[in-house]
Amino acid sequence: MKNVKGTYDYLPKEQIVREKVIDTLKNAFRIYGFNPIETPILCMQEILASKYAGGAEILKEIYTLSDQGKRELGLRYDLTVPLSRFIGMNKNELLMPFKKYEIGKVFRDGPVKLGRKREFYQADVDVVGIKSFYSEIEFFQMIDYIANELGIKVAVKYNNRALLVQVLELLEVPKSISSSIILTIDKLEKINRDEVIQELLDKGMSNSNAEELLRIMEMSFCEILELIKERKDEEEIEQFVRFKEVLESIKPSINTKYVFSPSLARGLEVYTGTIWEVFVNDDSMVTSSIGAGGRYDKIIGQFLGISEECPAVGMTFGVDVLMEIIKEKQQLDNTTVVDYLIIPMKGTELESLKLTNELRKLGIKADMDMSGKRIRKVMNYANKMNIMYVTIIGEDEVKKGFIKVKNMKTGIEMEFGINDYESISNFILKDEKNSR
Repeated sequence: MKNVKGTYDYLPKEQIVREKVIDTLKNAFRIYGFNPIETPILCMQEILASKYAGGAEILKEIYTLSDQGKRELGLRYDLTVPLSRFIGMNKNELLMPFKKYEIGKVFRDGPVKLGRKREFYQADVDVVGIKSFYSEIEFFQMIDYIANELGIKVAVKYNNRALLVQVLELLEVPKSISSSIILTIDKLEKINRDEVIQELLDKGMSNSNAEELLRIMEMSFCEILELIKERKDEEEIEQFVRFKEVLESIKPSINTKYVFSPSLARGLEVYTGTIWEVFVNDDSMVTSSIGAGGRYDKIIGQFLGISEECPAVGMTFGVDVLMEIIKEKQQLDNTTVVDYLIIPMKGTELESLKLTNELRKLGIKADMDMSGKRIRKVMNYANKMNIMYVTIIGEDEVKKGFIKVKNMKTGIEMEFGINDYESISNFILKDEKNSR
């Protein structure tokens, strides 16, 4: 008995962390004005395989199947293609600009290795209908907000696809190979320089052009602008210049480190403007990207078969990689969501059940032991499950009308009236907040 390769079961202690990440992301998206949507996991294969979707490489990783009507279907491999279809099908009901988020599972039949699964969560957040570069600024601020909420430090590498295109035109690289050259440039931080040069030569660049391209990739933003000064009045470049100026002005108010990276390309051809990738910026063992995004003004219009552009910008957060980082950094070991366990002695089950239910109404994650095991075994269970508070209710507690709430970490006990639900809940909530 085993799982499909690249898929995994998650115990409560792992799923609790994942849900914490998801809740943090949801809350941040809502604070920044994004509304929730949901799209089907099952898609028509022709949509997933569209030449305007994920590119040729992704076609190899689509899980395909057919239904009883012999329709060709597939499992979604990201949330951007479903968004394009969603916009097309609901455009008459949507008001622009349209800000949305979606968190859900995606599937890729690719190689399984560390940090790469075949079934995983993505959290996508996008705004459709805004051309202004201030959309990108808002995303950069939101990245900083989320990092602070999760208690991690991050760095954002950013670039502009239009800038890369201008550099290649300056070097007179044929348009027929420019997209492929950009994919190779993106590998500069992943493979060594000689390998990059060889790959550029294999794709048709001259040795002198390949060397010059790599030299440019080491330049500052201002130096690259000086090189393409005759072209920089183009709208995309001008937008990026202004974007960078505004970004510099807000840096003092944010904790995140932002770094211009001229070789960053973000792989897929869908991006038309600003692009970025987010990494952990501390001593974390996790080195994978935790999020990435960019502007894609053409894909939705092309996907829908319309001539006009449909400006859009968005990004994806990797829920699973964030979960691993939070587990590692904060050493979370909760194996249950329960905060308070009530243990009834024989004959006090009714009173215990009433107390449990009343506390639940006040927002306490309370549970009542129904195993009938000896007190010692139930207390050991509470310890192993890392339940913070425990109360034992016997006949004496019922007669006197008082119970003791024990903090299992400190050993401190507090006495309360058995019906004083407000005081008990306030104590647990306050004590829990202080312990965090």
